[in-house]
Amino acid sequence: MSLSTLPLRWGVVGLGGFVRSQIAPAMRRAGAIITACATRDLEDARRFAADFAVPRAHETVEALADDPEVDAVFVATPNGEHRRAVIAAARAGKHVLCEKPLALSLEDAAAMQQACEAAGVLLRMGLQFRLEEALLHIRAVIATGEIGNPLMLDIERNSGLDQPGAWRRERAKGGSILYDTGVHLLDLVAWLLGDEWRSLYALGHRGRADDSEDSLSILGRMAQGCQSVIRISREAPFGNNALTIMGTKGLIRTGPLRLAAEHVVTVTTAAGGTERRFAPTDLYGREIAAFSAEVRSRSAVLPTGEDGVRLVGMALAVLRSLDAGEAVALL
Repeated sequence: MSLSTLPLRWGVVGLGGFVRSQIAPAMRRAGAIITACATRDLEDARRFAADFAVPRAHETVEALADDPEVDAVFVATPNGEHRRAVIAAARAGKHVLCEKPLALSLEDAAAMQQACEAAGVLLRMGLQFRLEEALLHIRAVIATGEIGNPLMLDIERNSGLDQPGAWRRERAKGGSILYDTGVHLLDLVAWLLGDEWRSLYALGHRGRADDSEDSLSILGRMAQGCQSVIRISREAPFGNNALTIMGTKGLIRTGPLRLAAEHVVTVTTAAGGTERRFAPTDLYGREIAAFSAEVRSRSAVLPTGEDGVRLVGMALAVLRSLDAGEAVALL
């Protein structure tokens, strides 16, 4: 039987708390099968295999990629180590779903995208915010022109205060709040608006960390003129986690889009106001299901490798602005 009729057989690379608490359970919910896992500590891989009934544990990404019982590889290694895993999977002819960011340099990101393209395998990014039902509704409202031309966008999101992993405190290893949450919102803003960033200015604050930003504000201008503001933090215990978009004909406003029992979206125009309520989406489960569907149909719902390369450039522009203390123009 072919991949068109069978569940994808997954190999998981990187077995930290995120995979244990989110990805492995999501794969079960989505009907996917984990047939192999890998991390540099073979005993840790064996413990994961025992906990999640995974048949084979490997010590290297190359061994997992070469496993004939693996169809697709989920890459959840620390941010600076994605290149090795993605290229190993591509060379073995395996499709790849890679956690964000794709890489920490444009050179690495381009090499990963090109390797997957040359091998004829899918490369998709774990930017699952695009799958949130409330945000899909907002994107559709904007696309219809109901609120006119978007003029100003403001989005805020707080992350967990105590995320594990020493690498998360080192900017050079991709540990900044920029890579935890910022890349999500840089991608999301452009996707919601159907637009591209053209310039930005960033301000950061370093809390417990000496070498990475724990809070970040980004002010930018989009190609079609919308002024967009992103505020993110992993040191502030409380936040609104909300979104507001002001247009020439109307206003979109949400309640909290994180840690809320439901997501409320209000659209106000000259004709009056409408309110829609959405149950929070099972984002990781939907991400796994969407990837499996894309392997079969070769469609593109999830962000592509090209999107990932573009987002790496955006993240580097934010870092340049932080270090120079000035605005950065984007091509």
